[in-house]
Amino acid sequence: MRQDRDVYLTPPEVVATVLPLLPESLGTVLDPSAGKGVFERVLGDRASAWHNIDILPEMVGLTADFLNPATRSVFTLPIDSVITNPPFSLAQSFIEEAFRYRPKRVVMLCRLGLLASQRRYPFWQAHPPDVVAPIVPRPSFTGGGTDLYDYAWFGWGDVPVKGIRWVRWTASRG
Repeated sequence: MRQDRDVYLTPPEVVATVLPLLPESLGTVLDPSAGKGVFERVLGDRASAWHNIDILPEMVGLTADFLNPATRSVFTLPIDSVITNPPFSLAQSFIEEAFRYRPKRVVMLCRLGLLASQRRYPFWQAHPPDVVAPIVPRPSFTGGGTDLYDYAWFGWGDVPVKGIRWVRWTASRG
């Protein structure tokens, strides 16, 4: 069943699965889809500073639209890490906007299906992730059993574990 306004908060146990993919020090972190702030609660001890933003006013941190270029002027740069669980329909846009901050690392929790789309094929050719780490077993974002989709952590930049060099995207003809 679809959640009201498509709000699917990330459970703490899912956030904890990213720990092996991150360095001990994350520096200044930006979570652009912060929800209730679970990423900061789980990972905050690894950060020197943490910025939470969310487009919904009832969530933690600054109420702002991450995809609005004016939002960039709100933060003291540099941002060392951008880590979040973006809305699936906006995941590519969130990744591209995160790159504009020029962080040392970008780490996103996304459906594995993000890898397969004719529309995203040029994006993956230009920006292959340094690591894709599937989460096993499938997480639950509703508390009612596992999700129907497979999820993974996608990481670019300074991520200690590298593990995707064997994946190649191919385009079908026809």
